[in-house]
Amino acid sequence: ELKSFEGDPEQPDRFGNTGAWSMIQDHQSRIWLATNQGLYRYEPQSGDVRQYKYNPADSSGLREKVVYAVFEDLDGKIWVATDSYFSRLQDERDGRFSHHRYNYKAHNPDPAFPTIFQDVRGRFWLGTRNGLLRFQPGRKSFVAYTYDPRESTGLSNNVVRSICADPGEPERFLWLGTHGGGLNRLDMQTGVFTHFTTRDGLPNDVVYGVLADDLGHLWMSTNKGLCRFTPQTGEMKNYEASDGLQSNEFNSGAYYKSRSGELFFGGIDGLNYFHPGQLSDNPHVPHVVITGLRIFDKDVHPSKKNTVLRKVISQARDIKLSYRDEVITLQFAALDFSAPFRNRYAYKMEGFNTDWIQAGSGRTATFTNLPSGDYVFRVIGSNNDGVWNTQGASLKIHIASPPWRTGWAYALYALVTLGLLYGLRSYEMNRLRWKNRLQMERVEGEKLRDLDQLKSRFFANISHEFRTPLTLIVGPLQQLMERLADEESQRMVGMMQRNARRLLQLINQLLDLSKLDAGKMELYLRQGDLVSFLRGVLTSYEALAETKKIDVCFTAERESFIMLFDHDKMENIFHNLLSNAFKFTPDRGKVSLALAFPGSAANPAAVVVTVSDNGAGIPAKHIAHVFDRFFQVDEGCGEGSGSGIGLALVKELVELQRGKISVQSRVGMGTTFTVTLPVERAEVVMAEQAKKEPTEFNPETPVPTFQEDGRENGGIVLVIEDDLDMRAFIRTVLHEEYEVLEAGDGREGVEKAEASIPDLIISDLMMPKMEGCELCRVLKSDQKTSHIPIILLTARAAAKDKLGGLQAGADDYLIKPFRSDELLARVRNLIAVRKKLIASLGKKALLSPSELAVTPVDQAFLQKVREVIEHGMGDEAFGVETLCAEIAMSERQFRRKLKALTGQTPTQVIRSMRLRRARYLLEQNAATVAEIAFQV
Repeated sequence: ELKSFEGDPEQPDRFGNTGAWSMIQDHQSRIWLATNQGLYRYEPQSGDVRQYKYNPADSSGLREKVVYAVFEDLDGKIWVATDSYFSRLQDERDGRFSHHRYNYKAHNPDPAFPTIFQDVRGRFWLGTRNGLLRFQPGRKSFVAYTYDPRESTGLSNNVVRSICADPGEPERFLWLGTHGGGLNRLDMQTGVFTHFTTRDGLPNDVVYGVLADDLGHLWMSTNKGLCRFTPQTGEMKNYEASDGLQSNEFNSGAYYKSRSGELFFGGIDGLNYFHPGQLSDNPHVPHVVITGLRIFDKDVHPSKKNTVLRKVISQARDIKLSYRDEVITLQFAALDFSAPFRNRYAYKMEGFNTDWIQAGSGRTATFTNLPSGDYVFRVIGSNNDGVWNTQGASLKIHIASPPWRTGWAYALYALVTLGLLYGLRSYEMNRLRWKNRLQMERVEGEKLRDLDQLKSRFFANISHEFRTPLTLIVGPLQQLMERLADEESQRMVGMMQRNARRLLQLINQLLDLSKLDAGKMELYLRQGDLVSFLRGVLTSYEALAETKKIDVCFTAERESFIMLFDHDKMENIFHNLLSNAFKFTPDRGKVSLALAFPGSAANPAAVVVTVSDNGAGIPAKHIAHVFDRFFQVDEGCGEGSGSGIGLALVKELVELQRGKISVQSRVGMGTTFTVTLPVERAEVVMAEQAKKEPTEFNPETPVPTFQEDGRENGGIVLVIEDDLDMRAFIRTVLHEEYEVLEAGDGREGVEKAEASIPDLIISDLMMPKMEGCELCRVLKSDQKTSHIPIILLTARAAAKDKLGGLQAGADDYLIKPFRSDELLARVRNLIAVRKKLIASLGKKALLSPSELAVTPVDQAFLQKVREVIEHGMGDEAFGVETLCAEIAMSERQFRRKLKALTGQTPTQVIRSMRLRRARYLLEQNAATVAEIAFQV
C-alpha cells in the first residue's frame, strides 16, 4: 500500500509540507527525516508524527532550522547534522539535544550538506563541502582533513559526498566519494589518502554514492554511469544506460543498501535497485578474426590480379607488401554480440612492437613507414564483460626491400666504400707527407730563428760586456789627452778615441737590433721641427765634407715643419744613411739631403726624405739584400767595408715608426735612399710617449758644471764594483779630492756603508750577490744610510732601465762608457748640493724634518731624535751616549748621520734644543730663571 503525505500551505510545520534531505529507519522500525523544517519522527504502525524544530528561546533544542542529515549510532542514539552543528538527541520525550560546533575553516560558503558515518571504533566521520571531519564523542572535538594541491597523499577534493567502510578491513580503511576528485581511500592508521580516478577506470570523477555489497565489491554512482570496484584486485567494471540503468547520471545522496543486501541508486530519470549476487558476467570467449586491409586508406579486396591479397584476409595466413606501401591499416573484430560496442581489443606487430597496444573498443590498427622485413601482426579481444581470447588472430606480413637495399646494391656500396677508403688513405698519406715536410721546414725555420735569437742575445750580452772595457779605454785616453803637450802624441791619442767611439757606435747598433728582435724597442715621441733637426744632423758632417772636398746640398719644401718623432731613432737613421753616403762618395763628389711633403699644403699625409750621393753605386744583384743583416757588398763599392748592421737597423727603425724605405742605385752613378714617414701630430701622440734620455756616449755632450771644489770640503766616497780595474780607475779619478772606500759586491757594499756612513756611494748595476737596484732599496730603507746619495753605473742604456734605477732610490744614473771628468763633476755636484741644503736648513732640521729630509726614513729619524731630546732634556745626566742608545746606533754612525742631515754634531744639536726650550719658557713667563735652568 502506498501512503502519501500532502502538504498544506496554511500549516507550514505539517508533516509532508517540507522537502526532505535525509531519511533512516531505526532499530525500532521508526522513520526519521531530516528536512527544511527540522527533524521528524514517524511511527508507521500508529501513524504518529513528532517534530523537533528550531526554537531560538530553547537552548536545549535544535540550534538551526534546517537539518541536512540524520543518523542512528551503534548504541541506537539519533544524531543530526545542521550547517554548523553536529547534535545528539539526548531525550526524545522533551526534545533535548547536546551540540558540537564544527571547528574547521570553511572554504566553501554554501551549506555543508554533511553525510554521517560511524566506524567500528565508534568515531564519527562527516563528509562536507569543506572537507572531511572526524569526531570522537569522548573528546568532543573535530579533526579536519582538507584538500591541499601541494600534498599528493591528502584528500583529492574538499566536497565529500559519501563515506563507506572497506568490506575487507573496516577497522582500517574508509572509502570516500568526492565531487571531482574521484574515489579516495583513507588509511585511518596513517592518515594517508589513495586516489582512484578515470585514469584507473572510473567512468567519471564525480562520485555521488559509495556502497559495499556482501561479496566484497564497492558500487559507486557517478555522473557517467555505475561502477563496480574490487579493492583487492583494483578491477573496475562500468555500467551504462545501455545495460538497463535509468540514465547515465545519478543524484547526490540517493543511495541505500537494504538489510537484505539490495542496493538502491537514484538518478535523474528514476531509480535502479538490484542484488549484486544475482548479477552474472558473460562467460563466452569471443572468436577474434582479422576483417580487412587498407593501404593508403583504400580498401584492398581479394582478386587474381591483386598481388597483395588473393583470398579473403580472414583466411589468409600471410601477405606480401611493397616498400611503397607506407601506410597500412588492419581491421579486426571479436565475434561476441551481447554488447559489441563494449568489446575490447589489444594488438602488436611482432618485429616492430614489443608490448601490447590497448585499442579499447577500436577495431583498427594503422602502421606507417614500416622498414622492409618480416613481421607478424597479432590481435586479441574480449567480450563486454572482459573475458579475453588470448589466442586471438595473427597474420604474417613481408615488406619487400627497395632496390637500394638489395644484395646487389649492398655489394655496389661495398665496392664504392672500398674505393673511397683507398682514395682517403691515399689522400691521408699524401697529406701526412706534406705535413711532415712542412713540419721539417717549420723545425728548420725555428732552428734558424733560435739561432738568430741566440746570435742576437750573444751580441747583446757581448755588447754589454764591451761597455766596461770601453770605459777603461775612453776614460784614461781622455785624461791622457789633457796631459799630453806633444802634437803627434795628441793626434795618435785622438785617433784611438775616434776608433773607440766607432766601436761604441757598433755596440749600440747591436743592442738596438737585439731590442727589436725581443720586441722591446719602443717609440718616445717628442714634438720638434723636423727640417731644423735634419739640417743639424747634416751640419755635423761639414768637417768631413771639407776634408774630402765633397759638395753638400740640403733642400726642403718648407722652412720648418713641426711634428712628433723619436729624435734618437731619427738621428740614428740619418746618421747611418749620411755616414754611408760620405764613406762611398769619392773626393770632390756630391751628397744631398732633401725633404718633400706630399699631400695638401695645410695637412700633408707624409714626409719623404731622400739621401743621395754620386759615389760608386751598388750592383743590381745586391740591391735586394742591402737591408739584410750582416750583408756586405765586397765589390766596387769604394773604400772600406761596413759591418752589415747599419742599413738593417735603419730599415727596422723606419718600419717601427710605420714608415717605408727604398733604394735606387746604378754602378758608377751613385745611390739614393728614400725614407717615407707618416706625419704624427700632437693630437695623436701615443699614450706611452716619454722623452728619452741620450743612451750612447757622445764626446761632445756637455759635462755638468762644477759647482764647488770638493778638495776644500773633502768627504768619503764608497765605490761598489765587481770589476777590479773599474774600481781602480774610479779611485784614480776621485782619490785626489775624496777618501775612497771599495767593496767588491752588493752585500759587502751594504756592510761597509752601514759601518762607515760615507758621503756618497757609487755602485755598479750588475753585480754578484746583490745587484744595484736591490742595494738602493736596502740602503734607502735603512735609517742609518737612507740619507746617502747613490750614483748607479751601468752598461744598460735603455730608458726603462734608467727609470727602474731611479725608482729604486738612485740619485743619479751614469751610462758606461763615461768620461772621467763627467763622473767627478756629478760626484762634486751631489755632495755640494747636499751641503748647501744642510747649510741653509740645517738649523731648522729638527723643527721641520720634512723641509730637509729627502726620504720618509730621514724624516722619521729626525722626528725621533727631536722627541728623544725633548723627553730627556730635563735630566742633567742626558747626553750623547743616552741619545745614541735611544736611537739604536753607535756613536760614530749617529754622529756622521746627524752631521750629514743637519751639519751639526750631536752635542751642538742637544745644546741648541735646550736653548730654544729655555727661550720659549722665558718668553711665556712660565717660571723663574733658576727653575727654567733646572728644567732644561
